[in-house]
Amino acid sequence: TSLLLVIFLFFQKKYKNKAEQKRKENFMPRGRAMRAPNGYGSVTKLSGKRRRPFMVKVDTVMDERGYPKSKILGYFATREEANIALLEYHKNPYNPDTKKLSFLEVYELWFESKYIKGVRTYSQSSIQATKAALKKCEPLYHLPMKEIRTLHMQNLLDSLSCSHASIEFVKVLLSQVSRYALQFDIIEKDYAAFVKIQQPDDDEHGIAFSLEDIKKLWDHVDLPWVDSILIYIHTGWRANELLQMPIENIDLFSATMRGGLKTVAGKNRLVPIHEDIFPLIKARMKKQNVSLFGPQFMKYSTYRNIFYRTLKTVGITTHYTLHDCRHTFETLLNNAGANDVAIDRLMGHSSKGIGKSIYTHKDLTELRKAVSLINTKIYSFDLLGKNNYN
Repeated sequence: TSLLLVIFLFFQKKYKNKAEQKRKENFMPRGRAMRAPNGYGSVTKLSGKRRRPFMVKVDTVMDERGYPKSKILGYFATREEANIALLEYHKNPYNPDTKKLSFLEVYELWFESKYIKGVRTYSQSSIQATKAALKKCEPLYHLPMKEIRTLHMQNLLDSLSCSHASIEFVKVLLSQVSRYALQFDIIEKDYAAFVKIQQPDDDEHGIAFSLEDIKKLWDHVDLPWVDSILIYIHTGWRANELLQMPIENIDLFSATMRGGLKTVAGKNRLVPIHEDIFPLIKARMKKQNVSLFGPQFMKYSTYRNIFYRTLKTVGITTHYTLHDCRHTFETLLNNAGANDVAIDRLMGHSSKGIGKSIYTHKDLTELRKAVSLINTKIYSFDLLGKNNYN
């Protein structure tokens, strides 16, 4: 009997202490409590058995009648936690709805601000590259942006089985979306800044066309599309810069082409037309199309197929990429001893001391002088038939 009494008293004390603790946690002073300022928000205890019974609401906006509209800030286990959350909110107010945004929703807000409402105009290829990178971020789509950490993004990059260049696009996208979220207080820390690409760099770096292969192009210049490759080699335009260039940007009278898409230094740049390709460009312009390549602007993928097929037709077996034409132009300029500043101008690279897009007559003269140094129609071969490229 005494043992049962001891057990009874033990549990009675235990439950009494537990009830007392709960009463203290939920204690609300009776009588006249301190009133919070109007619009400050409220802490309400919800009925029933809940793990987090204390709901915090804050007034965020006014309706059309001038009455405040409340939004739920969150739910908390104790009144003390709820009051602390309300206090922290007023230290740095934010829209509670933004804290619930998923990665995909933040991406859509960022995309609109950059590509639709932004001042800068982006090429279709840039937009398509961004959308392609987004598809690879599918595991993050529905995660709340505020809960995404470095590990989530790092695991995503590590799981991708694509080229190093494609992974770089994904990394850039994660970084830009995170910076946007940080700017608008959706997140408190940019975790994308700590993400690294673990895969080895497999990007193909440019190789210049050999003089023998350029000679093959000149030998077959009357075949379809061969002239277009020679134009690329002698102008250094990026693929889409020439594909998307309006015919009005080509001035045969001054023998210049104006265009550029990618960088600030590269946009609206002027490239003199080399005398060797002047007849090729003039012949194409006689067709009075919207661009050099047809009645409508050609897609990159379409021309890339033409490019590879044309190289095969003239007997070029080296695997050149379309970007190698641009690399060849730069190599030819360097090997001919062209001025470094002129090369930067022609390539659309940033160069110290150069203004953005302001060209003087002297500038154009220097650019024309640099381009004229290229002479791919004169070849010097040794007895073994190798070209003296350098």
